[in-house]
Amino acid sequence: MERPDLYFIALIPDVELRDEISVMKEELKRDFNSSHALKSPAHIKLQMPFKANSREELQLVKTLSLFAAGEKPFRVDLNGFGAFAPRVIFISVSDHRHIEDLHLRLMQMLIGLQCFPQDEIKSDVHPHITIATRDLSKEMF
Repeated sequence: MERPDLYFIALIPDVELRDEISVMKEELKRDFNSSHALKSPAHIKLQMPFKANSREELQLVKTLSLFAAGEKPFRVDLNGFGAFAPRVIFISVSDHRHIEDLHLRLMQMLIGLQCFPQDEIKSDVHPHITIATRDLSKEMF
């Protein structure tokens, strides 16, 4: 039996911004021994991690590609830093409206997919870009 892989759905910033954020993550690794956030590229998560097998992945990729093709580009402005105590530091998104609207449309689309685990659909979103997580000690926080 095929073992499912873990996926999430996110907005990925352009290369220049990803590189800038990687530098911040590297500084946190150097100064606070926090490297977990380096495991994935900078992103704004729209759907929390979920499991899918390769057949479901193909259907999801096709459906998400069609969904994305119907979306209009929008600007995302970052402004300052925030935290989810006790172990997450993130870059704040200053205006959530476009992301919240996109998230709502995405959730409506996912609800209609038989291959998507319905209990995994997240109804709320807090747009941010994580730069330190999990391995940031409470003392360093």
